[in-house]
Amino acid sequence: MKRIYDKDILFDWGQKADLQSVFSSTAIDYFGCLYEKGEFLSQPCEEAEYLQIVVSGTISIYHIREDGTRYSLAQGQGPFLLGDMEFYQPSPSLFFVEALTDTMTLAIP
Repeated sequence: MKRIYDKDILFDWGQKADLQSVFSSTAIDYFGCLYEKGEFLSQPCEEAEYLQIVVSGTISIYHIREDGTRYSLAQGQGPFLLGDMEFYQPSPSLFFVEALTDTMTLAIP
């Protein structure tokens, strides 16, 4: 994962997801994340560090059962909100979130 802090780039990302009014304020501290295909945005037993909004790319949210089979919960493209439950009630993630394509997110610590 690569972090992006350039506000002009981040504003462009916000426009792509129709979020420019939310992220045009300098009062919100945020940065961008670039994930390569196959990287995990979140994994079980890891605490979510920030709320993320997927602005482009495709992600898969799933769980691995005790017998080793994969249970798919969701698959989506931006805009897609991640970490909302953990943001309000800090706890380790229960699911894998994997980038199926190169993925860009806006992250709020």
